[in-house]
Amino acid sequence: MMKCIEVVFNLPIDNSFHYLVPSCLEASIEVGKRVKAPFGPKELIGFIAGLSTKPSGRPGLRLKEIIEVVDKTPLLSDRLMRLARWMSEYYLCPLGETIGAFIPPGINTSKPKNTTSKIKTDLSTSALTNVNSSKPLLPTSHQKEVLERVREAIGRGGYTSFLLYGITGSGKTEVYLQAIEEVIRGGKGAIVLIPEISLTKQTLERFSDRFPGKVAVLHSGLTLSQRSREWRRIREGRVHIVIGARSAIFAPMEKVGLIVVDEEHETSFKQDETSPRYQGRDVAVMRAKIEDAVIILGSATPSLESYYNTRNGKSSLLYLPERMEGRSLPPVEMVDMRKETGASGILSRALRNGIETVLKRKEQAILFLNRRGYSNFLLCRGCGLIMDCPHCSVSLTYHLKEKTLRCHYCNYTQSAPSCCPKCSGTKISRFGFGTQRVEEEIGRFFPHARVIRMDRDTTRKRGSHEAILSKFEVGEADILLGTQMVAKGFDFSRVTLVGIISADVALNLPDFRAGERTFNLLTQVAGRTGRGSKGGVVIIQTYNPDHYSILMAKDHDYESFYQQEVAFRRELGYPPFNHLLNLKLEGRNEETVMKVADDLCCSLRIRNEFGYQILGPAPCTLSKIRGRYRWQILVKGKKPSSLRTLVQEALLSLSIPSQLRLIVDMDPVMML
Repeated sequence: MMKCIEVVFNLPIDNSFHYLVPSCLEASIEVGKRVKAPFGPKELIGFIAGLSTKPSGRPGLRLKEIIEVVDKTPLLSDRLMRLARWMSEYYLCPLGETIGAFIPPGINTSKPKNTTSKIKTDLSTSALTNVNSSKPLLPTSHQKEVLERVREAIGRGGYTSFLLYGITGSGKTEVYLQAIEEVIRGGKGAIVLIPEISLTKQTLERFSDRFPGKVAVLHSGLTLSQRSREWRRIREGRVHIVIGARSAIFAPMEKVGLIVVDEEHETSFKQDETSPRYQGRDVAVMRAKIEDAVIILGSATPSLESYYNTRNGKSSLLYLPERMEGRSLPPVEMVDMRKETGASGILSRALRNGIETVLKRKEQAILFLNRRGYSNFLLCRGCGLIMDCPHCSVSLTYHLKEKTLRCHYCNYTQSAPSCCPKCSGTKISRFGFGTQRVEEEIGRFFPHARVIRMDRDTTRKRGSHEAILSKFEVGEADILLGTQMVAKGFDFSRVTLVGIISADVALNLPDFRAGERTFNLLTQVAGRTGRGSKGGVVIIQTYNPDHYSILMAKDHDYESFYQQEVAFRRELGYPPFNHLLNLKLEGRNEETVMKVADDLCCSLRIRNEFGYQILGPAPCTLSKIRGRYRWQILVKGKKPSSLRTLVQEALLSLSIPSQLRLIVDMDPVMML
């Protein structure tokens, strides 16, 4: 009798499929391998999810046979299969799609060509040479206390979770490095997650100096062949450390002793564009549990969820309250832009004076504005028309260099009109400002300043992040102007001024996390200065100088911010006191979207025996993107398992039309 196996495909289908195994292939069958199998009129590659018997209760069912076993050895270990199954269940994502996220594109059975020299150059050289010592630094007294607790946990074995709360510049990376050294000594490896690809070069410089030849990197910025090669190096046990963005948590490392999530508060650890919509930080915690490993979540501004977990015993708090070499946190000056008269509305007098001082001293400045483009929108002063995107419910952003209007959601682009398309008037004005406009304004006041801009428009090409940062590092620019890309953990000793052009951008988002995001961004950007012997200063421009998140960021006071923010979350039942599950429906016919959203909401309320709060249905804040109307339903509940059960039962009672797209997002981060 032929063996039967359970196969899943990387498709949005929440089912597995049974296939027979020809006798000639039986010896090569193992869970975690790929197989080629008939699927309707096609032949597809799927994953063996389990060994099975022929399904009972369907006597007339004739199973098809697999065609080929693709791999000689399983691509996923038993532990990674456990992680995939947990993710599939927790995030309500088909197992085939979940496993598909574990395997980088381009993995095949043949051995890849030897491209060692080229990739080695890409990964081990950098102009960012802030740390050039390959030997461990002498730890401060606080670092020593932290390392003692981490080493004790590593030596003890088993799962332990730490939150490393260290102010900016306190030496968290050195703690990671010495903890990794301890793990490697014990014959195991480490995975280090960082929030941005732009940080990879600088992080690799530090880790490769300390552990030459032992570091691999995984992120979407690599070519397919590079990613495939790095994945194989890890799988074959030729490296001890894996560094990368959120998907690096799926690295096929066999003996994981330590997982580090640096800047754990960052929203970029959440995959919210494609399925599976997972939170990389939380998946890292689950992998540490499965691997019996130690995990360190590090941040100068811990997420409320992680800090709350140290209060309820789920994690242990480690604290680094002082900067390295006794340096102080930079003083912060707050400018109330409501009182700025005669100014451009972009650069206050205080900020202009600060930039002038930096240029005279031949030092460097970082200016931050979390909005790219030149102007927020164009408006006809004759008839009031705002130039909107025809496919999305947002205004088009004006880009000066190309003289175009562009949608930052669907990338629709049109030439900027010289007259109003509605009334043919010529009184067209630009409102608001982005990084392009700030760059122009700097040039107006400081024509000899060397300015480089770092935003999505200037970093589209491969390697552009590194090129911009390298240029700034070696002193070929005086001012680095950018969006949140410049807020991440860079370490430039010549930066003595940080200017925050507008502290209010994130505050105006209709999201319960707006205050937290504002505090985090301001604190992180402020931490980019004062890291060298010359010290530094921070200037924050705001129209909301009394908002608690801005006031407490000014005072570098995380504890007070946490206490006020957590009281607000408790009162309204938001995380960390409840979990959220967001259901979005998208389609080109708004009436159909609204009706199905109403039906789904009714089905949820009928089955809501848990008494959970169900909000909606309501249009999303961005009610239309790429020509598709968007409605959402938000469910709040204490137990993720109960939330999932409620949603699954409600969905089983409905038939979602094929022309609609349903997005199920467990623990959503962005609510737009």
